[in-house]
Amino acid sequence: MKDARIVAAHQWGRYAPFTLAVMFGFVFPFVGCTKQTGPDAPPAGQSSHLSTQARAEASAKAPKSRTEKELLSRARQEMQRGDVDSARRYLREFLVGLPDDRDLIQNAAELFVSLGDIGDAVQLYGDLVASADVPSKELLYGYARGLMQQGRPFETVEVLRQAVAAYPNDASARRDLAGLLASLGLQSEAGEHLRWLVQRGFGGPQELVILSDLTRPQTDEKTCEYALENYPEDQRPRYSLAVKAAHSGKWDEVAGHCQRLLETHPTFVPGIALYGRVIVERHPASGSDSNWLSWKAALPETIEKYPDYWHALGGNSLRQNDDEEAAFAFWKAGLLNENDTEAIHQLTNCLAKLGIEDAWRSELAERIDGISRLRQLVDLISLNQLNSQKTAVEISSVLVSLGRLWEAASWLRAGSKMTSDLEPELGDRYRDVRAKMTSKTPWMLATSRVVGSRDLSAFDSSGKEDRVALSDNPAPAMNANTESAPTAIRFKDEASKRALHHRCVISKPDGEESDLWIYQSIAGGAAVLDFDCDGWPDFYFTSMDGQPMKSDSQPNHLYRNLQSRFERCTEYASVGDRGFSQGVAVGDFNSDGFPDLMVSNIGVNRLYQNNGDGTFREVAKERGLGGEDWTTSVALADVDLDGVMDVFEVGYCRGDLPFQSKCTRDGFTRTCSPLSFPAQPDRVWKGTENGRFIDFSSNWLVGQQPSYGLAILVGQFDAAPGLDLFVANDMAPNHFWSTRNDGSDDFRLSEQAAIAGVAVDERSRRQASMGMTVGDPDHDGDFDFFITNHANESNTYYEQVHPGTWIDQTRKVGLRESSIPMLGFGTTWFDADNDGELELLVCNGHVDDFSHLGEPLRMPMQLYRRHVNGRWNLLPVSDIGEPMAKKRVARNVVLADVDRDGRTDAAVTGLFDPVALLMNDSEVRGQSVSVYLRGTSSHRDAVGSIVTAKIGERLLRQQLIAGDGFQCSSEKCLRFAVPENTSIEQVTVQWPGGRISQYETLMQSGRILLIENESEPYSY
Repeated sequence: MKDARIVAAHQWGRYAPFTLAVMFGFVFPFVGCTKQTGPDAPPAGQSSHLSTQARAEASAKAPKSRTEKELLSRARQEMQRGDVDSARRYLREFLVGLPDDRDLIQNAAELFVSLGDIGDAVQLYGDLVASADVPSKELLYGYARGLMQQGRPFETVEVLRQAVAAYPNDASARRDLAGLLASLGLQSEAGEHLRWLVQRGFGGPQELVILSDLTRPQTDEKTCEYALENYPEDQRPRYSLAVKAAHSGKWDEVAGHCQRLLETHPTFVPGIALYGRVIVERHPASGSDSNWLSWKAALPETIEKYPDYWHALGGNSLRQNDDEEAAFAFWKAGLLNENDTEAIHQLTNCLAKLGIEDAWRSELAERIDGISRLRQLVDLISLNQLNSQKTAVEISSVLVSLGRLWEAASWLRAGSKMTSDLEPELGDRYRDVRAKMTSKTPWMLATSRVVGSRDLSAFDSSGKEDRVALSDNPAPAMNANTESAPTAIRFKDEASKRALHHRCVISKPDGEESDLWIYQSIAGGAAVLDFDCDGWPDFYFTSMDGQPMKSDSQPNHLYRNLQSRFERCTEYASVGDRGFSQGVAVGDFNSDGFPDLMVSNIGVNRLYQNNGDGTFREVAKERGLGGEDWTTSVALADVDLDGVMDVFEVGYCRGDLPFQSKCTRDGFTRTCSPLSFPAQPDRVWKGTENGRFIDFSSNWLVGQQPSYGLAILVGQFDAAPGLDLFVANDMAPNHFWSTRNDGSDDFRLSEQAAIAGVAVDERSRRQASMGMTVGDPDHDGDFDFFITNHANESNTYYEQVHPGTWIDQTRKVGLRESSIPMLGFGTTWFDADNDGELELLVCNGHVDDFSHLGEPLRMPMQLYRRHVNGRWNLLPVSDIGEPMAKKRVARNVVLADVDRDGRTDAAVTGLFDPVALLMNDSEVRGQSVSVYLRGTSSHRDAVGSIVTAKIGERLLRQQLIAGDGFQCSSEKCLRFAVPENTSIEQVTVQWPGGRISQYETLMQSGRILLIENESEPYSY
């Protein structure tokens, strides 16, 4: 068995492992050494080396029969004979009369290393280094290796710094120092030396990977844990562990490390700066507190060179609602590192709230977008073992756009040695980049310094006193619910009782629930439609137990609602698609009054035209739709507002490789990451007046970056005319396609996710986004988003703070912590108890069985209720009913009032279990009115219509959307709660084309139909 002191490989990210030890060749210097044992061994962590005084005293008494040189020779002979104890005795005698000969002393140190007596070796090396004017590199490295073996990496850093200072042109010394700094979470300092290496041609792919994002910690946990165990006097490795935990948002863990670190190293400046962030991040909704004031009062002079300091100041200013102070702090952080996307993202948010310069915000957003793209490509090439010419060229192109020419040229030079995915233009690209460079070219071009292009010094808050008392509650929002006893929300699963017998079948034997292919993990499409127009909502569900790209699965099924029970009518209706089905969309594409169905597949998508007699006809090819790609979700809406429905298809992975490759993680065969495969571009089909569709992807989706899409919402979200399309991407920045319909022939969709604030989370990290929903839960009159994400990432609540600008407020509203252990898919806001306030439902379930990592496959659903202070409370599942408490591999949720009792019900799909029909049995505070919309000047489905209802003193706003999130389509109506003895006094409809309709005094409950250009509502 190998020595326990071997430092294990560092793993960067969830899917991209590489080893710093292999990269820098420094962390494994003593593999195979054994610990000193026996009666002569010193106590753990101590040296047997004699002090100078003790050595002098012993020397006076010791016999002088052997010279020091002879003693070393005898020690070496005994070691060759295998007599370790005798060799150690000779070395002890050598120490008694330690000579002035530095070579002999160094030889003795090397022998001590061979014996495993590292304490003696370190003492000797340390004495030699301290007494030398310019220590040799060999001597410095012997000292450094000994310190590492003792578990003293931060002292090793000091020795390697000395080596670089003494030998500034030695590439190996810089490489080793950079490697150790990076493994300790000090990647910013590591960057200085990595840049030196790259600019002199010594930088390879591994160095370039770290340089691509110096905000991403490379902490080697094994190194740190070994150091803390073997040399507990130095607690600085806790900083390294804290940095990694901070990157994952585990602030309680960061706090524990920082507190113990600063107890023993109170002047360690990086730790002080990070602790400031801890105070803010753990209490995002609070004002200044005693911990903050104490931290602020004892800051060292050098603190300002650490980005964490400025992030802490900025975060505290946000707690105090001082956007100017916050903008200044994040601006200062961005000046330290123009590639710090978290600082740039927060700066952009502050500028939006302050109403400052849209042009600058656009530039900042473009930089965030570019860096996010760079991260995605670096992850991709890391998965490919740093061996893809094509990806290296793409990385270089992004770096050129960011003004980082040295890295761009170096990636191309490294790519020339790669043997996979050959790119014939690589040589020409390299020559083009080099032609733009000279020896004086800066690391980043001045023209690319976006943060530094403006001056926010006027916002400097120096000298201001911290405010001590602030409310934990945000400013009251319009229509905030008043304090009252909460109603009891309950659900009962009546699927079996109502004969809704459906299970999304996948190709796995009964009882086997692990080792899933990537294409098996994403399943469970569902839709609600009244296909027979009898006023009762029907269901359509998918299956996928065959093979991708084939039509050998069990059929999807249509279930007709017969008021008290369901009847399966798939065969009669002719909608039993046997493809490898994913999502479902509902829309009246030909505006004949009967809802049609579109099914997305891994393979050929299907469009079922409703014949109006209870049957359908598949017409995809006939109507011009084609392609055999992997489409996850699909949306039907009039995107360009020309009165004709269009189709938007969300793409996931491209090619056949996802259906042929199995992946292994942590020794288990488990579902692959999408980053293992190329991304499938999204597609948009323009509807024409003759009923056919034309592929307008290249016309409308200009500059699209394919990004593993899973969910989509379509509506008027940013307060500007025209529809917007929000696509949730898996492990890539989200897309927000904003439309501007000016009636011209050059209609385009403009990707605006970065500037809108919805591309990444609050720390500017892309997430593995699955499902999404939209609504106005805070009653401020605009629309907010909620997105579900992977386990160990929090779900994300984007609040619209300015027209067209959203900010991640997940922590502030209390939706973060409870979501981190979960992996969410389908989600929706709805009013479960008819009190006028939206509840939030989240369906959870992992993509495979990672229970060996503490991540279970099956998970309960979650239901949140919003408190009057604006924070969301997770309701105990035991109080809501057994269906909510049951652990599932849930995937999707669709809403409908199944029994038309005025309460919203839900159907939940998933893997392995039958569909759950959650009938709403909650206490209600009133009735509800279901509003149906029909366009005339607009397309008949009226997607994007915004309805505002005045009910008593309250204004409730909802929007009719398409897409509905992950692979689903809910009932196409808007449901408003009406308290007892109250009616809807006024309804205003803003139709998609901009027309406004107003209706007076509607009924207290039931169903109404509002038709564009008609002044009176209809009972429906």
